[in-house]
Amino acid sequence: MSSKATDDVDALLHHNAVSAVSFVGSTPIARYIYETAAQNGKRAQAWRSQESHGHLPDADMEQAADALMGAAYGRPANAHGDLRRVPVGAKAASACSKARPKFAHLKIRPGTDPDAEMGPL
Repeated sequence: MSSKATDDVDALLHHNAVSAVSFVGSTPIARYIYETAAQNGKRAQAWRSQESHGHLPDADMEQAADALMGAAYGRPANAHGDLRRVPVGAKAASACSKARPKFAHLKIRPGTDPDAEMGPL
């Protein structure tokens, strides 16, 4: 991390008005941010770039199904989405079985419809 970036990160991690931080990136920086935030009494979320919470042994498949919905329908196609954080392989079947009903019942309607869950993009 560059000196300027380090200064900016440290400013956030030590500022009294900041109560929580979130980060996605390399493992060493994620660890630094998480530990420094905790030492300063801040809530922290630090996703390491190569770790996928959907692969972990205790992964919540309901959450993984919601991540699938968000990745598929919650963002424009060019946005950095959450697809890398959903299960693959053996766990994919479980997540897909939970996501299937969510996809089937998604209310795609005009944006002026108060019951719409998704409108045209």
